[in-house]
Amino acid sequence: MAAIVALIIQGRLHDTNAAPKVMLLAPTGKSAARLGEAVRKAKTRIQAPEEILQEIPEQATTLHRALGMQRDGMRFRRSADLPLEADVIIIDEASMVDLGLMRQLLNAAPREATLLIVGDPDQLSSVEAGSVLRDLVSASTDTWWHDRVTQLTKTYRYDDRQPLGQLVAAIRTGDGATLDALLDAGADDVVWSSSAGLQAELDRAAAHWTKTLATLDPVEHFALRARYVMLSPFRRGAIGTRRLGAAIQERLPAPATGTPQITPIIIEENSHELRVYNGDFAMLVNREPPTAALPSDADGFREIAEARLPRYADAFALSVHKAQGSEFDEVLIVLPEEDAPLLTRELLYTAVSRARKRVRLVGPKQVVAAALERRAQRHSGLVDAIGERAAAPEQRGAS
Repeated sequence: MAAIVALIIQGRLHDTNAAPKVMLLAPTGKSAARLGEAVRKAKTRIQAPEEILQEIPEQATTLHRALGMQRDGMRFRRSADLPLEADVIIIDEASMVDLGLMRQLLNAAPREATLLIVGDPDQLSSVEAGSVLRDLVSASTDTWWHDRVTQLTKTYRYDDRQPLGQLVAAIRTGDGATLDALLDAGADDVVWSSSAGLQAELDRAAAHWTKTLATLDPVEHFALRARYVMLSPFRRGAIGTRRLGAAIQERLPAPATGTPQITPIIIEENSHELRVYNGDFAMLVNREPPTAALPSDADGFREIAEARLPRYADAFALSVHKAQGSEFDEVLIVLPEEDAPLLTRELLYTAVSRARKRVRLVGPKQVVAAALERRAQRHSGLVDAIGERAAAPEQRGAS
């Protein structure tokens, strides 16, 4: 994205001698922070004149904040009457953007602006209505829309020639035979066990958290958290995140006398005042007064009193939805004994593709196979709307 922005800036400077105003957006605070961090690092590797690099923004913000969402969550300050002040608008992790929010963004975007929508259409769609990114890609078979969609095929998170990369590809394409063979192969980076293996995995998780919670250094704490995550499709139930998190905590040793207790937490509400957003990770330190350490914009950390935090939950185990937009060295996915409608190919793909080095699955193979065959169905009408525009080319203009 940084390279694309650099090319756009270079073109505008050449054509108009004026640099465009670029806005970086993402659906959640966590994804916005990661986008800003990624662009900052990418700028150091781009071969471009300094005048161009200076125009690439290093901070990203959430769609809700950019649009000026009001406290009631139903109204936005930015609209066609008060459009966004941007010439180029970049949206990352667009699979999480719902239909209503995308409509509001398009309404508030200047008509002459360039809009770059980036994401993985095979991931879980937004929690709210619609599947905007997937619909935009599906509609690309149409002649006029085809040139507006580009698919990137090179993966950098993991080696697509190794079993992990092959597993991700098999899930994305629905290749059940390859998936089954990979689960049986016993490779180091793809490990499967039946539900009977859950207790041993809980012991492994407890060992990870024992080490992670032994440090008061936020840098070390968050580095260790990036090494491992336990994911579940559910928040409640026998393998829900609450039950799994409690089982892990029961296995943890008591903190040493005089040592503050550390709890990994995840924020569940937005607070624009504190710049804390749903999905942010934090390190809660139970001292007097209790405080939470959160990553800041510039690779540092900031502290916020626990009493000021919006609603949060412990993060010993995460739902697949909450992990979306994150990545970890090792991912453990716990599946239920019985199939459930919530288990889809998109959920399985999102969970497995969080892993950089290793994925471990616990659950019956038939449940994995059933999830692979089930597609998440969303009917928003967007594909039909784009198709109708194809029949009326005089209406397309410079959209």
